[in-house]
Amino acid sequence: MGNAFLATVLVGLVPVLVAILVAMGLTRGLRGTIQYLLEAADRISRGDLEQPVELDSQDELGQLARAIERMRVGLQEGLERVRRRR
Repeated sequence: MGNAFLATVLVGLVPVLVAILVAMGLTRGLRGTIQYLLEAADRISRGDLEQPVELDSQDELGQLARAIERMRVGLQEGLERVRRRR
């Protein structure tokens, strides 16, 4: 009975451990992407409109990156129009 219990516990733990490792890897990737977008938004808020926001992703974070890039370009174009009028 002891060996059967141990085998059952081990068989149950292996998938759980694999799932934890996969989740940790995915979380690390998401954290890096979110940090990149936060830094880009912070640069834009400080008036640095020169550096493009580039993120090659088709998920929601990619959509957010493209929206931030459109915002950056729009702000840059608006500032250029204001400068030309002066």
